[in-house]
Amino acid sequence: LLTLCYSYYNATLYHLDEYNSLDYLELLLLFLDHQLWVDQDYGFEKVLVVALDCALKSGLNRWEYYVNIDETLAERRRVAWWRLYEHEKMLAVKRGFLSGINDDKVNCLLPEPMRRVGFVDHEDFMKRILTHEYDPKVFQDMSIGDLKFYGKCALAQILSDLYTNVMFNEKYTSIKNVALPQSIREEYLDEIYEYCELTKLRMAHVKEQTSRLFEYARTSRPDDNAVPGDKVFEANEYVMLYTLYCALNLKSCTSLSSRLMNQPKTEMTKMKLHQYHKEIHLIFSETTKLLLTMETSYEMWRTFQLYCFTFMTACFNSNDKYSFTTEDDIVGTLQLFNHVLVLSQSFNAFFMVDDSICQ
Repeated sequence: LLTLCYSYYNATLYHLDEYNSLDYLELLLLFLDHQLWVDQDYGFEKVLVVALDCALKSGLNRWEYYVNIDETLAERRRVAWWRLYEHEKMLAVKRGFLSGINDDKVNCLLPEPMRRVGFVDHEDFMKRILTHEYDPKVFQDMSIGDLKFYGKCALAQILSDLYTNVMFNEKYTSIKNVALPQSIREEYLDEIYEYCELTKLRMAHVKEQTSRLFEYARTSRPDDNAVPGDKVFEANEYVMLYTLYCALNLKSCTSLSSRLMNQPKTEMTKMKLHQYHKEIHLIFSETTKLLLTMETSYEMWRTFQLYCFTFMTACFNSNDKYSFTTEDDIVGTLQLFNHVLVLSQSFNAFFMVDDSICQ
């Protein structure tokens, strides 16, 4: 299937003027989903660039291009755009580079699950995420797919806002800051910590809204009355993504603040660094426990890549001053990686020695 997808993609790549349509874009989205599934990271990035270019040229991000369009068609366009948006923002966060999507230029309506809650567009969502009063029944009535789509779109916008206004903001990243007076740098540090706390609040709000997915992720399946396995798997994947975003928010703020710190550190800086490093460790510890409780090796394997990002964040976070690692953390991590090793050896036993692609 992957070979056929690449063959069709390569055949149409240099004829986009003929093939560029919503149908073609939806095919590219299916291709991207499949590439994610089989961990084709290099190909995923290349196809994503093409799909995003098609979407921008078609005006999927702008409300003007939706005027006088049938609502069914308009919703297809919105869903395609916001799926691409989530893919691109996730890739930017995982790779650590600046997103190619300018949120200030995105003014199309949000997808139906987010409008059902009461949010209109990106600007409206970012302004009212913490103050909007919603009916909890709205989230209870959502399907697992819609709830997960809502959560991923919401988290992508929140993280994008952090990276745009803080992580890649010239005000905080300029080399000229080294020449600023101590008082101004401390003021910048306070602003960074304040935005980090705001991001934490926004993400916690999304967690509350998508709490059903967190409940499913903790659910065992001992009998026929338990939660269906596909729902548990979808929930596990979402929870792993959520915890990764939480860890990256904290780690990004601590890394950026290190450029502005004065020696010796102020009491506020010491307190915030201690708090954030401790929270990163707690996220890592809880994530390890979640992976170890997954009932099938397949579930664990499919979410392991997201865990690796959290694991590396926690590793770089550990040092003599901020070491919260316990014996249980070490044992749990060893159990987890041993499980992966055994799983890999089991898979390789079924492949021919020279079958490098399968291995």
